[in-house]
Amino acid sequence: MKLSAVLIAMLLVALFTTGCDGVDQTCKVLGICDEPVKAAVFIEIVCDRSSGSTCTRESLLESLERVLAFVVDRPGSHVRIWMMGSTVDKTVAVAEQTIPAVKRGSERSRRAQTAKIAASARDVLLSGAATAFEAPSVRRSPIAESVTKIALADAGSLPRKLIVLTDAREVSSLGDFECGRVPGDAQFAALLRRLSLLTPGLLTGVDVTFSYVTSTSVPGRGCIVSIDRDIRVRKLWTAALRGSGAATVRIVSGPADLQDQDGADAPKEAAR
Repeated sequence: MKLSAVLIAMLLVALFTTGCDGVDQTCKVLGICDEPVKAAVFIEIVCDRSSGSTCTRESLLESLERVLAFVVDRPGSHVRIWMMGSTVDKTVAVAEQTIPAVKRGSERSRRAQTAKIAASARDVLLSGAATAFEAPSVRRSPIAESVTKIALADAGSLPRKLIVLTDAREVSSLGDFECGRVPGDAQFAALLRRLSLLTPGLLTGVDVTFSYVTSTSVPGRGCIVSIDRDIRVRKLWTAALRGSGAATVRIVSGPADLQDQDGADAPKEAAR
């Protein structure tokens, strides 16, 4: 019996014994039908390495593992890492990768390919970020300016997701969220407008996550850490990002959950 006849026979057996679902599964295992192609995305990862912030080698690696697991079966997706500097001109892209398509083959072969693609992308992206971790951390953290700069960077026509690894404590001309007085909603919005930052429509369609946002002490400053300050800072960012048109806004204490992001609207931890 020819191979094609054997394959047809196996599909017929699957159809009569398990129905259409069984045919689909058998077809995928044999590698003779294509997997549905998921839509490509552009993911921006921003690392805030200011003193006391939460972007570390470990948190960046954990975030990359999550991101690559999300995009590895979305050929054409793009991942770019930015390092936040003490001033906006020093916030620069340090590494980027485009995800290639997996070749046709058995399910086992495709799994092996996706694992290889993810591992290769992870190594390239981490290598690009490595030098930044060797430099001393900075005192300033121009979060609003950096997010604005990144939002203005070219991403083609792909839908965009922005993940900022940060403690969310802005230290810049906008204020000192670590030790200084936290501005009110109206005052912060007025400051952003005056400096043309996070302008209306800038983040239209973008899913934004501030990840690893935790209330910890700032080395060398002795600021009092309080839940009230943390809640007020989270509310300020949520309002500012939504006011700029973000499709979703999340402020979370751990890594970004991209699998849970599609189709969601309300942030799970933003009101903490």
